[in-house]
Amino acid sequence: MAASPAGHLARLSINELQNAIGPCCHIGGQRASDKGFLPMTTVVYVDLLDWTARQIRADKCGATPAAMAPVFERLGINGEVWCGLVKDFGRMFYAVSGRPLEIDAHRCYKAKPQSRELMGV
Repeated sequence: MAASPAGHLARLSINELQNAIGPCCHIGGQRASDKGFLPMTTVVYVDLLDWTARQIRADKCGATPAAMAPVFERLGINGEVWCGLVKDFGRMFYAVSGRPLEIDAHRCYKAKPQSRELMGV
């Protein structure tokens, strides 16, 4: 797989129909992975970022982009929970992020109560 122009950055998009989920470590150690990590295109990701910023900033507004519904459905959250996670990310997680039950499954980490409350766990 060709390196990204920045060299140290992994690709953003992953096509889960063509690329298996899981690690694909960069042999040269320049970056963590040689494949993408989000099941969405860069355009959809930028739309999500734009929409999220509009929700968090009081002087902006916008409707949930149609392309986001499947993303939120797959994550098992809604737009409100997503915005809460983005806005308070540092308060929600210690050293790792994810669904609280998955974090708790690791011996070294426990999910913060704030993330449990927001995600309804």
